[in-house]
Amino acid sequence: MSVFEPKTILTLLKNSTAVSPLEKNTFEKNWRVSLQWESEIVEYIQFLWEKTRRWSKKGETNKLGVNVPLLGPQFIPPSYLHIEKRSGGGAIDPTIQYLKPLNIVHPFYYPQLARCPRCGSDKDTTWEGWMSKGPRELHGILCEEMALGAQLQCNRCKEMSKSKLKTRNSTTHHSDLVDSSIEGYCFMTTSAMYWKSWEHWRIPCDYDNKSISHEIITEVFVDFSTHTRQNESALYLKSLSAICGSLDNTFKASNKATLTNKDRQKTREIKGRILTVLNESNEIIAWCFCQTCVNAEIMELLHGLKRCHNVLNLPQPKMMVADNCCHIHGMVASAMPETEAKLDVWHFSARYVTSP
Repeated sequence: MSVFEPKTILTLLKNSTAVSPLEKNTFEKNWRVSLQWESEIVEYIQFLWEKTRRWSKKGETNKLGVNVPLLGPQFIPPSYLHIEKRSGGGAIDPTIQYLKPLNIVHPFYYPQLARCPRCGSDKDTTWEGWMSKGPRELHGILCEEMALGAQLQCNRCKEMSKSKLKTRNSTTHHSDLVDSSIEGYCFMTTSAMYWKSWEHWRIPCDYDNKSISHEIITEVFVDFSTHTRQNESALYLKSLSAICGSLDNTFKASNKATLTNKDRQKTREIKGRILTVLNESNEIIAWCFCQTCVNAEIMELLHGLKRCHNVLNLPQPKMMVADNCCHIHGMVASAMPETEAKLDVWHFSARYVTSP
């Protein structure tokens, strides 16, 4: 992820060892200056590609000097800070805020892309320029982004299409079976047709050199929730109150949490229980984990609920309903003198039916 400043990159390249002294006078003139930020990135990558590419099969790849800036493959537009701190940066243009990060899918960064998705050959392929329709829109992890790819041409498939042959003998170690669902011999590295035959673990990426898995998606969603929903949910929970509260003191929820050992034997390591209080809208307004299930823990929960109503300047709940009103009656009367303890309808009906 690199911030791309066109004027700075142009100056660095012109003064680097990649440009000979005889070429410095014409280098800046040949640089196709454009108002489009993406076009200047293409010019920069094309320059690096021409300086480092292998011009023959037996030739060696050229290396860049230490004074040549190496940026990418994801480029971020300059912000107000970069324009403000650079001398000669020019006037601040508000339109730069509309620019989106640009991801480059080019063999300079990903040499392994020189593989035909149709026949699997990586020996008879050549790169034929950039995507003519411009960058594609895509949804990034943090923001909207763009992607610009190069065009790969498979000479083997080109000859096969001319001779109308479906297969051809090859001395390479790749399979000679042609994927009949893929047509043509020119493919864009940002097209769905190009990536159709790729397994997800072979797709190159910049996320710690790992493919995007369900675990990564979960981590991203959890991080998103932490930064956007956690504070909002906490403020909302602090605003909840009750006119009629329902206290569940059966303590059965935590018993469902079990551990399984290597012999597939299940054990309950959590000895405590979960106590919750719901309001008339079926919202949880208070809860605690009771480790010993003594009355003091229930009293602590009730005192906290009373304090919450006092902070909100709201009256105390008119009643607290439970499945065993006799058990909580004394505690409710002590913590909330204005609140009455009642038996819930289901247990009241059950007692009424079983009574003689």
